[in-house]
Amino acid sequence: MSEGSPEGLGRSRPQLNVPVERLKPDPQNPRLSPKHQNKSEQETLQIMLKEFNLLELGLSMVRNGYFDAEPLVIVPENLPDEFKQLEYSALNTNESYKSFINDESTQFIVVEGNRRISTVKLLLEGSTSRLPEITREDVRQDLSVLPCIVYPKRSDVLAYIGARHIIGIKKWNSFAKARYIAHLKEELGKSMDEIQNTLGDTTQSVRKVYAAYLLVKHVEEEFGEDANDMKKDFSFLILSLGQVSIKSYLKISDNWRHINFNTPLINSSNEGNLRYLKKWLYGEVEESKRVISESRDITKKLTPILADEDAKEYLEQTNDLAGAFDRCGGEERLLRSYLIKANKECQNALGLIANHSGEDINTEIKRLYNTVQLLMKLINDPQLRN
Repeated sequence: MSEGSPEGLGRSRPQLNVPVERLKPDPQNPRLSPKHQNKSEQETLQIMLKEFNLLELGLSMVRNGYFDAEPLVIVPENLPDEFKQLEYSALNTNESYKSFINDESTQFIVVEGNRRISTVKLLLEGSTSRLPEITREDVRQDLSVLPCIVYPKRSDVLAYIGARHIIGIKKWNSFAKARYIAHLKEELGKSMDEIQNTLGDTTQSVRKVYAAYLLVKHVEEEFGEDANDMKKDFSFLILSLGQVSIKSYLKISDNWRHINFNTPLINSSNEGNLRYLKKWLYGEVEESKRVISESRDITKKLTPILADEDAKEYLEQTNDLAGAFDRCGGEERLLRSYLIKANKECQNALGLIANHSGEDINTEIKRLYNTVQLLMKLINDPQLRN
């Protein structure tokens, strides 16, 4: 580590060159699933190796060393009480704090750059065949001390993490974002307004993502069911909560600001509908496959179905998305859709009829003619319809 006070005062951030042995991957990394969080350092490293693509980073590092333009963001593992109540700006000029972060015994948690610190540690250990071997001593020396930007507390990094991974160019996947928002809400006690302000959200997306997260947790904790498919295709759930009829089906207020996230989002009155929505979006392993195959099925089909009572009941009973969609607007719309399809098929037949005149074709045309004649009689004589 370089000697002297950390660089940067005022708006600058204290930056240090920190030996790797004083840096630890974050056991609370939001990108890790809950079952993989709060593990030992070695367990976390192995999880990072297994769950994330570290090979490309490893190949780059053994060739080029570490790029100083991408410093890690770190916080002290154990911040002394004397610094916890001080504002971040005050700590920038606090000599005792400077001495603390420069002390060789101070350990740090990497809160931004966990793929990088994990790759560096695993490369230096040389304990896995899944990463390349360091063959140059200058590269080994370069990786042994890394550039880091120091923040006193996790809470001081919230805006940075949000700007980088929630709304920025290095976005996490949608469920990782949801876990981070849940961390801010449930563990740090932030209000939804505070989280929105911190992350620069002006479209209520924070509330929508957190609501989707709560639905996943309800399935896991209250239904006792596996929710891995929900996490994998989490964007389906977020898109669904952007549709008025689907929110109404779940009995969730259409106005995100009216939702009290300090009370249960799902209760006995909407639990059954959540089960249906989960089945339609993700299927059930033993009973049925999902009826939604792509995102536009949600906006173009499921949304109008749930806005129509008959179509909704039909979908609940049959799990037939196409049939339910045909019923949107009641039987009259269903009848019209059948006639439109039949007319289209007849128009297609016109393009082929000139080259075909066999008996089978004649028979089918006569049957079609008789059907049309009957339809005309029924539409023109109400008594025949009763």
